[in-house]
Amino acid sequence: MPSPSSLPSPENPDPRLEEGPSRTVERLLLAAAAVIKRDGACSLTLEAVAAEAGVSKGGLLYHFPTKDALLEALVDWWHDDFQRRLDATQGDNNAAAYLHAMDRHSTAPDWRRTLEHGPMAVMAGAPGQAARVRGRYEAWQDWLTEDAADPVAATIVRLAADGLWFATLYDFAPLDGELRGAVLKRLAEIAAGT
Repeated sequence: MPSPSSLPSPENPDPRLEEGPSRTVERLLLAAAAVIKRDGACSLTLEAVAAEAGVSKGGLLYHFPTKDALLEALVDWWHDDFQRRLDATQGDNNAAAYLHAMDRHSTAPDWRRTLEHGPMAVMAGAPGQAARVRGRYEAWQDWLTEDAADPVAATIVRLAADGLWFATLYDFAPLDGELRGAVLKRLAEIAAGT
């Protein structure tokens, strides 16, 4: 496992990216998420993001001409990251794949969970972004149940997996250790029957 100092952050973007626009965009998105996690969504300003990322406001505006453009990119980055995890998950069926991808998402390192605070907080104050997130979840729900022998069980697995993720993300009595393992095992058994 990489050391915390080697994980992406506003000061230390993903080392796989070459210097250039992609690295700067990632640094800006990480900075936006860090501001939201630390100060709350209402404190998100372009000035705060530029300061957090260590770039000029003009440098930020080059990539994101408006706060809405920044928020849209943050939500897209979060969605795309989960979709990549979902696509990379090899399950026997869609419910098992969703459970596995969401479990991997909810046990991600702290820097990744910082990213997830951003879109969740943004949705509370940005109805347009909330509609985009709803659309993505509706597509995931349709995908989850399209070939399911038991769409109700597949949906229960999704809702439980989402609940585990939210509990971990917001530290709402997150499950650890044996209980988490037992819950995941039971959900996997349910998913196997879908």
